Amino acid sequence: MDDFFDMNADLFEETIESQLLLQIDADSENRFLEKIGGENARERDLVAFVDQYAATGITMLCFPLCNEKYLPVWLDRCRKVGLKCALTVSCEQAETTALYADLQTDAIIVDGRGIADFSCLPALPEKFPHGHFILLTDNTDVADADAYDTVIVCAEKRNCCKSGSELWLAKKENCCVLTAVCNYLCNENDTDWYPTPEILNGFAVSVLAKGFDGIYLDGFCADPFDADSALYDIFDTCGNLSDAVGARRRHLYDGDLPVELQAGADMIVPMTLGPVFEGAAVCVLVGTDHEDAVSVFVNDKETEKTGIPAIVARNAKGREYENTCISKTVKCAEFFAPHDELQDVVNVRIHNNTNKTIFLSWFEVTVNI
Repeated sequence: MDDFFDMNADLFEETIESQLLLQIDADSENRFLEKIGGENARERDLVAFVDQYAATGITMLCFPLCNEKYLPVWLDRCRKVGLKCALTVSCEQAETTALYADLQTDAIIVDGRGIADFSCLPALPEKFPHGHFILLTDNTDVADADAYDTVIVCAEKRNCCKSGSELWLAKKENCCVLTAVCNYLCNENDTDWYPTPEILNGFAVSVLAKGFDGIYLDGFCADPFDADSALYDIFDTCGNLSDAVGARRRHLYDGDLPVELQAGADMIVPMTLGPVFEGAAVCVLVGTDHEDAVSVFVNDKETEKTGIPAIVARNAKGREYENTCISKTVKCAEFFAPHDELQDVVNVRIHNNTNKTIFLSWFEVTVNI
């Protein structure tokens, strides 16, 4: 990886631990333009769209190929405030070369999701000034992505916690691999809700501790007119491991719920917690359809039940609330994990104490600093 950054020093001057890419979406651009007057918007108002990210941990803004009238203003502002900028294009758009040269972005991201065979990807333009190409893919074997300098791997689109959790990456030499995270989750009632900063910090710690080189945020555009949005917290914490482990975090179970657990049976879940500071309070939250139905063990040591937690979620505007879809229909309990049993990866065993089948509907590990 050192060779990779030597080869691309002018593009990625930051260390491996500080790669945080933010994908701008067309809806966020359009909402922003509408608020500042659309066609009558002044340039000093336009640049606010970029300025809100200038003092955060984000290292690159990735723009879609839309609102082309305003793209040059935003890209120029990125350069002035020290942000790298990329253009995200479809496979069809990737075959166009003239626009890339005109805009002079630092990188081109080709959205190759849904394409299993990399040989079917479009030929990359030869005249792109910087020649740095990034592939966005849901193919977890990236060894054959020879034409690309960086690969962003995304897995389950409807669950931010699944990306990178069970992926075995065949990383080619001198290639940087990031993982994507989407800005919504889906509960058992197929209702979308949004992860809190603590959930995103937990995701960041898990994937960075597994060896990913950075994170690509998809759909996390903040609102410059809403300075209280909780989104701003993640821009400063989830970009590198040292910051993420120093913040409160929640590690959500990345499998499908609910899970049926037979009478007297165990469910064992390996969880990547990453580094845990001494003094941090680590708890396991379990939700079932029966009260006092389970015991919880961390690395085979029984934990102590400490209370009944509320499951917190976030709405589209960044405000936190109690997720009533879960916490009012599920019997949740919290179990304290002894610190001397904690490692980067722990095995959490959930035992059904009852003589009947139960359903596990919620599972997470929280780390409170």
